[in-house]
Amino acid sequence: MSVVEDITSSLRDKRINILQKLEVVDASIAKDILHDCDIVFCTLTSASSQGPLKYVNKNHFDVCIIDECSQAIEAACWIPLHMVKKCILAGDHNQLPPIILSKKAAKAGLKVTMMERLLKLHGDCIKIMLTTQYRMNQVIMQFPSKYLYENRLVAHDSVRSWLLKDLKGVKCNRNTTAPLLLIDTTGYDMHELRLEGNASRCNEGEADLVYLHVNGLVESGMSPADIGVITPYKLQAGLIKSRLGMKYPSLEINCVDGFQGREKEAIVLSLVRSNTRGEVGFLAENQRINVAITRAKRHLAIVCDRSTISCNRFLNTFIDYCIKNGEVRAAFQCEGDIDVGQNIKQNILFTETESMLQKINFHTKEANRYADAKHFPFGVVKNFEIHSTPTFSTLRHAIYEVQFVRFGDFLEQALYQ
Repeated sequence: MSVVEDITSSLRDKRINILQKLEVVDASIAKDILHDCDIVFCTLTSASSQGPLKYVNKNHFDVCIIDECSQAIEAACWIPLHMVKKCILAGDHNQLPPIILSKKAAKAGLKVTMMERLLKLHGDCIKIMLTTQYRMNQVIMQFPSKYLYENRLVAHDSVRSWLLKDLKGVKCNRNTTAPLLLIDTTGYDMHELRLEGNASRCNEGEADLVYLHVNGLVESGMSPADIGVITPYKLQAGLIKSRLGMKYPSLEINCVDGFQGREKEAIVLSLVRSNTRGEVGFLAENQRINVAITRAKRHLAIVCDRSTISCNRFLNTFIDYCIKNGEVRAAFQCEGDIDVGQNIKQNILFTETESMLQKINFHTKEANRYADAKHFPFGVVKNFEIHSTPTFSTLRHAIYEVQFVRFGDFLEQALYQ
């Protein structure tokens, strides 16, 4: 037994000796590399006196540049500053702040970034704003410019008017020629859902509309890798991934936080919230909305319930901007076929004009017979009931089991052909 113990002890000592020699070699290599470097890239925490930079002289660097500083807590920003006399903070305090898990710590001031604090202390005299942007079509840019950046942003000539149709191999159609699109689900009973015990939310109706729009963009010739789907809620991101992830593996679907600092040719934004109380949750955070809409280069499509979203003042301003400067479609105007295997059932609130409604005199069987005879690619009416003297406040719901509902087209053909 003593022989085994002696061997074990000897091996342990040799291992320790080898590790110590490796540390010396590592330190020597790190010193040689760092002393010959003019620029060193590292994280804030790795710039500490206990990290690799301990091998360089204290005055080795002239300046420290902290990128995306609006996402870093102030304490982390102080770590590299002991080594330099000058510091440049690069970031945007109108975008997402650092994530603080402790509400108590956030309330006590931990969420205030170094950039925010310095701007409050010294004002604009320490700030230089880069006003020319090289990412977005001007129509997408103008809203954040006016309401968040003092109307100072300018689109460079190279991006001012670019559209999806300008991309190689992309067809010219109503999607690829629209830089800004609002798909409104108001009145279509596409309500948000929440799992018990889960603060996150999802919206199946919006997920279907995202599916249709993404599918339409790909059929127009776009690469799925050039499209991004953004939503504020993880539950909604998961739902959309379940419907699109297998079909388009290169399509990126993520929450707003996961897209900060990123960009895509086309962004489809699902805002999820749809309720009778006008509650929008953390969509009320202007920074979150700013990040979401400024990821798009040539095309931004927003899927939302306008009646709910507009209950927030800032979001209402955004919706008004979309209506005045973009294209607006009701949910039923989206084109495409949803996989029947999903067994999608939608409640569509019929909102055609009263004069048209009064012309309807067929019952369920007649409607089904007409649809079968015409071989419509969308669903057949399962149940339809309406008051004899309809008004917009007393309209009943037409319930469909559908591949995709184009009820407006169905009605128009039924009445006029």
